[in-house]
Amino acid sequence: MTLYRSWLPADAIARGLRDLPLRAAVRGWSAKWFAQGGADVSGDHGHVAPRDLESGIAWSLDDGLMLVVDDDTPLAVAALMFGAPPEADAPTAADRAALEDAAGTCLADLRARLGEAVGLHQPWRPVTGNAAPHAWWKFRVATGARAMLWIVVSEALVARCVRAGLPPAPSRAAPRSLDAALDVQSVGVSARVGAARLTTSEVAALGVGDLLVLDTALADPARIAVNHRPQPLGCTIDQHDERLRLVVL
Repeated sequence: MTLYRSWLPADAIARGLRDLPLRAAVRGWSAKWFAQGGADVSGDHGHVAPRDLESGIAWSLDDGLMLVVDDDTPLAVAALMFGAPPEADAPTAADRAALEDAAGTCLADLRARLGEAVGLHQPWRPVTGNAAPHAWWKFRVATGARAMLWIVVSEALVARCVRAGLPPAPSRAAPRSLDAALDVQSVGVSARVGAARLTTSEVAALGVGDLLVLDTALADPARIAVNHRPQPLGCTIDQHDERLRLVVL
C-alpha cells in the first residue's frame, strides 16, 4: 500500500482521530458479549511502529482499517465472555478449541461493528506480517490495565471520515457557457481615423485654427478599435440621424 499524504492540516487529522466513532463501537461490543463489560478504548491514539504488528493475529479492510490481537487474546476474550479469570487452570484441548471458537465469533462481531462505524462494508481478510506503512494510527483496547487488542487506522481513512462529516456545499446554479457569459459583456467600439506625430514643444504651441496632417489618406478606410485596441477591420464613417456611424467594410 502506497504512502498517503493527507490534504488536511495536521490539527484536522488529530481532531479526526479523536472524532472517529471507535469508542462507541467498542463499548457496544463489550456490553453485548461480556458479563461485566469493561472493554474500552484506552488512552489517546499513537503512531504505528513497525514492531507493533510483528506478532499476533491481524485482520484488515483494504480501505485502511485493521484489528490486531495478541496470540493469547482469544482466551482472554473467552474468559470475559464466560466470567472466568484469565489465570484459571489451563483448559483441555477440546475446551480450548470451544473457547477459541466462541472468541472468534465475538471478535468477528467487533470487526463488523468497527467497519460499520467508519462506513466500510468490505469483507475482512487475515493479514500476516507487518502490513502497516507510515501514516497509520493505533488505538489500544483494554480491560483495566490489560491490553486486549489494537485498532489500527490509516490517515487516508481518517481524512475520508473527516470529509464525510463536512456540511454539504451550498447548491449553485450551473455555470453558463462561455458564449452565454460573453453575450452580456459590453465593449467600447471606436474608429481610429489616423495619427500624427508631434514633439512636446509642438503640442504645447498648438492653438485654435492649427491643422494636423494625419497619416491616413482620404480614400483609406478607418480602422475599428474595440476597447481601444485596433482590430483587423476597416470601416467608413458617415452621418445618420445627426449622428456618426461606422459601416464595416
